[in-house]
Amino acid sequence: MRRLLPLTLALSLSCGLSCGTLLAQELPPARTADSAAQRMQYASLEQVLADTASSNPRVRRSALLALAVRKSDRGRERILACLGDAEAPVRAAAAEALASLEDKELGLELVRRVRDTSEEVRRQAILGLDRLKIDHRAVTEVLLASLRDRSGSVRELAAKALANSRSEAARVSEALLSRAELDPNTRVAQQCVRAACELGRAGEALDRLQALYDGGDLATRRRALAALGPVGPPALPTLWSALNDRGLRTSAAVGLRAFELGNLLFQLDVGSSGSGALRAMRDLSKRVDRKDPAMRYAAIPLGDLALTAVRTTVRREAVRMLAALGNDALPAASLLGQALTRKEIAIPALDALSAIGPAGIKKALPGLIQALETERQDFQVRVVRLLGEAGPGLGRAGFEALETAVQWGDDPVRAAAVGALGKTTVGGGESRRAIELLIESLRLDVDVLVRAEAAKSLGLFGRSARPAIPHLNEVARTTKSSRLRSAALRAVGAIQR
Repeated sequence: MRRLLPLTLALSLSCGLSCGTLLAQELPPARTADSAAQRMQYASLEQVLADTASSNPRVRRSALLALAVRKSDRGRERILACLGDAEAPVRAAAAEALASLEDKELGLELVRRVRDTSEEVRRQAILGLDRLKIDHRAVTEVLLASLRDRSGSVRELAAKALANSRSEAARVSEALLSRAELDPNTRVAQQCVRAACELGRAGEALDRLQALYDGGDLATRRRALAALGPVGPPALPTLWSALNDRGLRTSAAVGLRAFELGNLLFQLDVGSSGSGALRAMRDLSKRVDRKDPAMRYAAIPLGDLALTAVRTTVRREAVRMLAALGNDALPAASLLGQALTRKEIAIPALDALSAIGPAGIKKALPGLIQALETERQDFQVRVVRLLGEAGPGLGRAGFEALETAVQWGDDPVRAAAVGALGKTTVGGGESRRAIELLIESLRLDVDVLVRAEAAKSLGLFGRSARPAIPHLNEVARTTKSSRLRSAALRAVGAIQR
């Protein structure tokens, strides 16, 4: 018998039969899903249509999916007919096949299947509507109703599909946000918020969830935090602050992981592995360097990382990024003030405060005053000069710190302090006392550089410093220092102008 087989094949080929001809011959009906799947690639349309009437639901399902690929008129009719099949898996396959035809008019037939008794069919019908992106009132209504479905996965899919309902964005967004506030399923709540944001209601979503968080009980606040994630970077300050609350930390983490920037910062907060931390820092640095506007929401998280991160490299890079953010890092200014006590980041923290500007310096004033107690003279000079950058209105505490530096500091510190006095007190409530201190330094200080700086500062006060003119003239007449003489004469000219 074994010897006859090759001979039979040879005779068949000699009669002009090719492999393609053999495959094109009528095939027996499929009895199992596996046999159906194997033959769908070469079976004729008639055979596939016949399989849709098989007694085996799995065979019918495979046949329907094959018809979706063929896209024939007869196949469309059969797919539509099978939407009413007695078996739920077959109806689900018909819904999937119908969506694959990419015909929006036919896709409206899926609306009825969204109300199917089978969760599998409802899910597949909603997936089909979402794939076709149909913005139609009937579709919107059935999807809104599905937001109350007993199945969480159906509610989640319905929320996602509702992002296509742009013609009724206001009404749909209201329904989505109301569901987000109430739904106990975190995935559903997040998808509702994400869809509302896609419809242009991100600001409203943030306001409503923030209000829910501020005024709710513990369970409500947890739901609000988890749902805030899809709002993205604007939700970062609230989510980050909640990490410090043991009862809210888990929900805050869920919210942070829902968007890329939040997830990167959270990885650093929890102390990811070495390579993970480096990747996160690299990604954040790139965002800062390309001036990503979303980074302005990351100021406080970066400030926290500068103080609390385990790795020194993370702390230093966090401070560097705050400096690069400039005025956008203002919310983190007080944290930078606290960082001045950390030797490894103290000087970069001063640079960051300088980049933020006067408002940041004033906000960090407690930390700056405390930093003046250090024994490092070069650091004290930097701090005093930074206080001078704050400009007018430094405040009573800042003025007292400069007064102490003028009276008790080392030579370079005193020189920086008298220079800062002129920049910070002109037109302020302490200007009179500042002029008295500057005249005293001009007359009595042993260091020529300090006296020259005092003269320069007096000139900044203009006519308010007229009591200093006799002292300035006396110094100009008697000093042997050309630098001091020049500074005194220029100050007299500025006062008399």
